[in-house]
Amino acid sequence: VLLCIGTNANVSDPNRLSFSTQEFYLKSPREMAALFDDCPEAVTTTLEVAEKCALTLDFSQKYLPKFPLPDGETNEIEYLSRLARAGLSRRFGQLTPELSDRLNYELDMIERMGFPGYFLIVSDFIRHAREIGVAVGPGRGSSAGSLVCYALGITNLDPIRFSLYFERFLNPERVTLPDIDIDFQDEGREKVIEYVRQKYGAESVTQIITFGRLKAKGVVRDVGRVLGLGYGEVDRLAKKIPDGLNVRLSVPKGEEDKWRSALEDNAELDALLAEREEYRKIITLGKVLEGTSRHASTHAAGVVITPGPLTDYVPLYRQSDGSITTQFDMTMVDKIGLLKMDFLGLRTLSVIANTLEMLEARGIRVDLDAILEEHDDRTYDLLARGDTIAVFQLESRGMREWLTKLKPSCLDDIVAMVALYRPGPMEMIPGYVRRKHGQEKIEYLHPKLEAILRSTYGIAVFQEQVLAIARDLAGFSLGRADLLRRAMGKKSADEAEKIKPEFIEGCARHSGMTAEQAGKLFDLVRPFAQYGFNKAHAACYGVLAYQTAYLKANHTAEFMASEMSSYHGETRHIPKLMNECRRLGIRVLPPDVNASDRLFAVRDGEIRCGLEAIKNVGSGAITAILDARAQSGPFRSFFDLAARVDTRLANRKAMESLIGAGALDSLGGHRAQYMTALDQFFGYAASMGRERDLGQSSLFGGGGSAAREPDLAVIPPYSPDQQLGLEKELLGFYVSGHPLDEERKQVEQIATACLGDTSELTDQQTVRLVGVVTEVRRSQTRRGKTMASVSVEDFTGSGELLIFGDLLESQGTLLRKEAKLVFNTRVSCREEEEPKFIVQGIYTLDEARAEFASSLWLTVGESGLSASTLDALEDLFAKHTGSVPVYFKIQEGGQERVMQSRRYRLKTSPDVVRQVRQMLGDSRVKVG
Repeated sequence: VLLCIGTNANVSDPNRLSFSTQEFYLKSPREMAALFDDCPEAVTTTLEVAEKCALTLDFSQKYLPKFPLPDGETNEIEYLSRLARAGLSRRFGQLTPELSDRLNYELDMIERMGFPGYFLIVSDFIRHAREIGVAVGPGRGSSAGSLVCYALGITNLDPIRFSLYFERFLNPERVTLPDIDIDFQDEGREKVIEYVRQKYGAESVTQIITFGRLKAKGVVRDVGRVLGLGYGEVDRLAKKIPDGLNVRLSVPKGEEDKWRSALEDNAELDALLAEREEYRKIITLGKVLEGTSRHASTHAAGVVITPGPLTDYVPLYRQSDGSITTQFDMTMVDKIGLLKMDFLGLRTLSVIANTLEMLEARGIRVDLDAILEEHDDRTYDLLARGDTIAVFQLESRGMREWLTKLKPSCLDDIVAMVALYRPGPMEMIPGYVRRKHGQEKIEYLHPKLEAILRSTYGIAVFQEQVLAIARDLAGFSLGRADLLRRAMGKKSADEAEKIKPEFIEGCARHSGMTAEQAGKLFDLVRPFAQYGFNKAHAACYGVLAYQTAYLKANHTAEFMASEMSSYHGETRHIPKLMNECRRLGIRVLPPDVNASDRLFAVRDGEIRCGLEAIKNVGSGAITAILDARAQSGPFRSFFDLAARVDTRLANRKAMESLIGAGALDSLGGHRAQYMTALDQFFGYAASMGRERDLGQSSLFGGGGSAAREPDLAVIPPYSPDQQLGLEKELLGFYVSGHPLDEERKQVEQIATACLGDTSELTDQQTVRLVGVVTEVRRSQTRRGKTMASVSVEDFTGSGELLIFGDLLESQGTLLRKEAKLVFNTRVSCREEEEPKFIVQGIYTLDEARAEFASSLWLTVGESGLSASTLDALEDLFAKHTGSVPVYFKIQEGGQERVMQSRRYRLKTSPDVVRQVRQMLGDSRVKVG
C-alpha cells in the first residue's frame, strides 16, 4: 500500500510497480543462521568485522564555518564588537549607559557561547542583500530581541522600544545554536543564497530536505484511494476523524499526553466502521502507515553551511528535479551540530519594494521606518473599518471583523492582534477589546504586574510578559525565566510543578506575596505561557502589517498594482484584488501595447494590466514591443505595429493572444477585425522588412510607412461575452468586465461565501456560492457512478465544485460553460489544500432569487386587484407562510405609495413566485 501511495498506483493493478519477493526485511539471527547453515563462518565473521569497528559519534560538537575576516582583522569577537558599537551609534546617536551595558552583556554572552562567527556570517549576507537591492524584513522570531542583531542591521526592530529580551533568543542557561530566520523579498531570495554559495563554496552550502508524512486524515485518504474506493466514500470516512494536529489513529504507549486517538469515544466513526469491511481495512492499514514518510522534497527555506565539504559532515540526497539537498532534515542537522538557517521568501516584501519603486518614479519618497513613529490617521481609519484586504496578516474575514470592533489606535494594538488571532489565544480577543474600550475593568493581582501588562490591558499576550513576571515578581534571571516559560508551555504538568515551589518562594522573597497569592499568580500565568506568542515575532510582523496598511491607505493604486504583480503566474488571486479595486473606485484596465509595462502599473490613478499577464506572449515579444515604443513613440495602428516589431519574436500565436486579451484595442479597430487581418499583418510586416533590408524606408522618413497600410475589414465586433471569454482564457481572469456584473447586487444578496476568501471556512460548513461556470469535467468513480468536477468563478476568485449521483442526473443539464448558477454546498477541507465544495443543490439566478428572497414586491395599478385575484393571492399566501415580508407598491393619481402586508409573510420558492407572476404579470412582481 505504501509503495502504491508513492507511485500513485492502485493495489489491484497487475502492472503496478511491486517487489518480486517477500524477503525485503531485516532477518533475525536464527533466520540468517538457517540460510547459511552450509557456511556458518560467513555469519560469525560478520560479528568479527562489527567488533573491529569503533565509531563514536560526538553530538556535543558544533561545526560552524569560519567567517573570512577582512585584512587587518584577526579576532572575530573584536571585529564583531567594533561593528556592533558603530551600528548602535548609527541607530541611537547618543549611547546611554543602559544601551552600552546591554550591548556588552550580549557580546559577552555571544563570545562565551562561541558564536561570534555566526553573527558575522548573517550580518554579511544581509548587508549584501541590501546592497544589491533585495528587501530584507524587519526580523522574524526571537532574534529581534537581540540588541546586537539590531545594531548589525540583521533585524530592524528596536528591542528596547518593544521590551524584547535577548534571553528569549539565546539562553546562557540552556546553550543551543542561535536560530536567526530571515525574510527576503521572494524575487531576490535566490540571489542571496547564491552569494552564500560563492562566499563559502558550493561544496559547503546546500538546502535541507523535508519529509511529507502521513497524518491521520491523509493516511485514510491515501490508503482508501490505492485500495480503489471512490473520492466520496473515502471522504465520508476521513470526515469522521477529528480535526487537529494532535490527532492520531492510534496513540503510542506513553504518549497519551501528546496525542489523542481519533477512535476514542467516536460513535460516528464506530458506526461507519461497522458498515463495511473496506473501511475497517483502511483504518487497520492506516494505523501501520501513519507517521511514515510519504515523500521527500526541499525545505522551503532551510540552508546548511559547513566548515568544509558537505560530504565530511552530512549525507546528501538528489531530489527528483536533480537538485542536491541534505539527507538529514532540519532537526537532525541541528542535532549533529551544523549551522542551519532559514532564508525565507516573503511576497509582502516584494509588494512593499515595488510600491516604493513606483512612488520614487513619481518623485515620492516614503521612509517606512519613520512612519512607525507617526500616528497616521488614514492608516488607523483603514484599520478601524476593517478595510484590510491585501494588508499583511490582517486580511482574513475574521480578523477584519475583530479590527472593526477593536479600532486599533496604536502599533501595540496591531502587534497584539497578530499574536491573539490564533487557535487558543483567540478566546482572549473579546476581553481585550472590552478592556481597550473601558467596558471591562482591568485588575492586577499585584502592583508590579501593571507595568508589565499595561500595554495589553492587563492580559498576558506575549511570552516575554511571562519572562518579565518571573523576573520582576519572583526574582528569576531572564535565562531561568525562559526555562520556566518552556516548562509551563508544555502540556505535561510535571516539569512546571518542579519549578512551582521555586517560583512561589521567589515571589515571597522579592514581592512580599503570600504563598497563596504566589500560587494563584503561578496558576494565572500558566495558561498564558501555553498560549502566549513570541512578542519579538509578533512585533516584526505587526510592523509589516502597519507598513502595508499605511501604503494601502495613502498610496492605494500603487499598492494594489504591486500586490497584483506579486501574484504573477498565480492568477486565481487576481479577481479578489480587482474586486477590491472596484470597491475602492480604482479602475483596472486591460493590457495595452501603448500603455502597459511588463507587470501591473499605475497610469493617472488607474491600474493597467501588464503584458506579461498574457499567455503565449513570451519575453522576447514583450521586449520587442516595449523597445519599439520607447524608440519611436506609441503605435499608431495595427499595421504600424507590424512595421516596427520583429514578427519572428511576436509570432502568430503571440499576436492572437495580444488581440484576444484586448492589448490592441487602442489601435483604431476591434478584436474581430484584427483576428481577420492577421494574414495581412504578417504580409505587411514581411514587405516592410524587405524594404528596410534594401534601405528604401529611409526615403520615407524611417517610420516604416513606405507601403500603404491595408484596410481592416468591416465586420461586426465580438459580443461582450465573447470578449470576456477570451480575456478569461488568455489572462486567467476577467478584466474589462465580469459576466456577473449585471447581477452584482443579487449575487451579493444571495451568496453566503466567496471563492476568493476561503481561509475562514470550516470542514462540513454549509455555504451558498454564486458564480459563472468556466469548465465542466464529467467522469466516473471507480464504482461506475457518474460525477462532475465544475470550475466556477465569482467576483473574488475561482474554486472547484464536486457533484455526485442523483443531483447530477436531475440538474446536470444546468451545468454548461458560462452558465450563471447558484450552488448550495458543503465545504470539504483537507490538510494543507484549498477547500473543495460538495454541491447539494443547483439553482438558476431566477430560481435562487425566489428560493432565497429577502422580500417580495407587488405593484398594484390604478384599477387595483380584482376580487378573484385577491382571493387567489390570499389562498396562495396562506398555504406558504414563512419569514419573507410582502410589500405592495400602490399607484394612485400618478403617485406611488408603499405598504407592507401585516397579515402575510411568505416562504418563497420558484413555484410560489411563478404562481404570483401568473396572477399579476411578470413586470409587476419583483423579488428582493
